[in-house]
Amino acid sequence: MVKEKKKMTSEVITDNAMEIIIFTLKDPKTKRSEIYGVDVKQIQEIRNVEKITRLPKAPAFVKGIMNLRGQIITIIDIKQKLDFNESDIENQNPCILISKINDQTLGFLIDDVDEVIRIDGKDIDQNTLENSNSASYLQGFVKTKDRLIILLDLEKLILNTKINSEDIK
Repeated sequence: MVKEKKKMTSEVITDNAMEIIIFTLKDPKTKRSEIYGVDVKQIQEIRNVEKITRLPKAPAFVKGIMNLRGQIITIIDIKQKLDFNESDIENQNPCILISKINDQTLGFLIDDVDEVIRIDGKDIDQNTLENSNSASYLQGFVKTKDRLIILLDLEKLILNTKINSEDIK
């Protein structure tokens, strides 16, 4: 039996409920469009894109670096990590999900945040992950009335990816 907690608003939330940030990644060249989500616990903040400085010889998915209130952070093009075409920040209005992973603050470039929704852990389908090559960074799938949401684990998405100073020399 699942224990329930009551919030001050008298809204009942189960222990395995989570809030996820929903965003859509679009590829205008191929017309590909997919809906993704990440647990809000992995995100510190959502920011508009400011000046991104490109780095010579950086991996293709590293868009560059950005000054975040005096701290230099690496910006990851999440589209390229997920095999989309490169993000076009000049012709769109993308935003950045700021996350702290292994004591490193990173920014994940996405097209736009659609919404934040609450789901129950039992609504996450993990059965389809068993034979998937991408299973390491997928938490599962959530089916809603009109869409299928792919849940990402940002830490696992970059876990085996080097993005330190050795990679950009």
